[in-house]
Amino acid sequence: MTAINDAAPGLRMRPHWLTQVPVAAWLGLAVLLTAARELHARWSTLPDLLGDTDDAVRLVQVREWLAGKSWFDLHTDRFGLADGLFSHWSRLVDVGIGGLIRLFGWFLPVEQAELAARTVWPLLLLIPLFGLVARAAGWRGGRLAAVLAIAFAATSLAALAQFRPGRIDHHSVMVISVAGAILVAARAYTDRRVAPLAGVLAGFGLAIGYEGLSLVVALMALVTLIALFERGSARIAASITAACAITLALAFLVGVGPTRWFDIACDALALNVVLAAGVGAASVQVMASDRLAGRALARWLVVGAGGLAALAVYAMAQPVCLAGPFAMVDPLVRANWLTQVAETQSLLQLAQTTPRDALTAALTLTSALVAQAWLWRAAPRDTGALLGLAMLALAALLGAWQIKLLPYATVLSCVPLAVFAARLPALAGISAATLRFCFVVLFNQVMLAQVAGAVLGLDSLLRSRPEIAAPADTSVCFDRKAVTALAQLPAGLVAGPIDIGPFIVAFTPHRALAAPYHRLNAALHAQIAIWTSSDMAEAERLLRGVGATYLVECPPLGPSLEKAQGSGQFEARLARGDIPAFLERIPLPAAEPIKVFRLRPANGS
Repeated sequence: MTAINDAAPGLRMRPHWLTQVPVAAWLGLAVLLTAARELHARWSTLPDLLGDTDDAVRLVQVREWLAGKSWFDLHTDRFGLADGLFSHWSRLVDVGIGGLIRLFGWFLPVEQAELAARTVWPLLLLIPLFGLVARAAGWRGGRLAAVLAIAFAATSLAALAQFRPGRIDHHSVMVISVAGAILVAARAYTDRRVAPLAGVLAGFGLAIGYEGLSLVVALMALVTLIALFERGSARIAASITAACAITLALAFLVGVGPTRWFDIACDALALNVVLAAGVGAASVQVMASDRLAGRALARWLVVGAGGLAALAVYAMAQPVCLAGPFAMVDPLVRANWLTQVAETQSLLQLAQTTPRDALTAALTLTSALVAQAWLWRAAPRDTGALLGLAMLALAALLGAWQIKLLPYATVLSCVPLAVFAARLPALAGISAATLRFCFVVLFNQVMLAQVAGAVLGLDSLLRSRPEIAAPADTSVCFDRKAVTALAQLPAGLVAGPIDIGPFIVAFTPHRALAAPYHRLNAALHAQIAIWTSSDMAEAERLLRGVGATYLVECPPLGPSLEKAQGSGQFEARLARGDIPAFLERIPLPAAEPIKVFRLRPANGS
């Protein structure tokens, strides 16, 4: 970090006291303060709350690997029906988490070692997150911009949600990789040496998971398109796409066992993506070759043919994957569960439940887009600034479409805001330092959240409308104390709300019929059919058919499925205490608010 110049090329700024301290020191201080803030907010609940369902399943996956399961074996029989769950997640993330558990296990009991690892892992990832943001801002605005970027990142609520203690799923790693690829790719137009790093980060992000797939594909397409218009950028595009393809191929060899090389999936790294990326990258290499220098039409034809060939290879391997990562999801599961998953909701849908969060995101993205547009207008020949503007705009649109992509857009937003602030001059007798300070204070996400809350409160007051009620606290349904109470029962298969499944498996010896993972098609189909049944005899038949031993419900979760809203549905009847004769309540006071039932023997005895 100390290698960042005091000013970007062509930019003259007076030395600022912030720049007298090495950027690395500011980064370390920001990491420590952010970690302290997050630990203070969550320390009391961290031992009893694993995070969300992904964190619980990631812990289960790591435990099984540390217990001796093969590196390539991502199957667990504790979810779903007889065939269990074959996870679409990458084993690569397990290395860091498992390594920390082993490290802490040298001097702590296993349970405490897991707690320490769950606490430390996401906080350690703040270092590369803040580091990439600072580096990217420093490239464009010097040391002052780098320091301000760290300030924006440390107050970036949407992004930091993935880095809270206890968050050990793969989202944080994907955010760092994909957002980092975009930031580094923009720098490549002034320093070609970093172009391969952009490709490596993009490929690694895809190897971990497909959440950032649209951003990576768009990045590869844009750098190639730029190369077609700017001959001088051809080598940059060739380096980025080749590094991405090679990284994907290596990750495939490292993460996918030879027996599964020809098992084509739509939702995880498979041969179809590796081959398509290789074909596409090869066409860019040909386009960038000296033989085609000055032959614009030939270069366009090569890239066009390569793109079509890559698409053909991808489609031939598994045609259904053209419909996207969730193409293989059961229609009933898609309609009743997948469309209701919180992270797939749009910004407008988020505004219906938590309008403050939605407005905060909108204000952040809008201000960042304005700042990025201004930076590009100030240097219209800066190809990196143009790429940054295009990718930020796309990330903002995708974040508005599905809020799970908001962290990517938020991380990207830190750089233009910081560079814009660092370049503010003195105005109307107000010093540049004062203006920069005010900008950072007013446009960081913590302050924007306060502004959003004030605007919404004033709107409610003027319109004489009551504020939207806060969502119910559902965390009580996933609390270790409540779920662990089930462990005193003989092991069996537990049916219940889909989101409870991962915690039952993580905290007890039981198996869970359902969990919020689309690969559990048959189990989710069965769970939905049970929960939405209006015929109690049919519900009993289905429960016995899947071999359920127990059934649980947790009222704070409310109706969990689209078709379970009617008063005659099985889930709704259970919620109001209408217990069918084939179930008997098991009194487990420690499990409250979870209610536990056992299926009576089929003969009614």
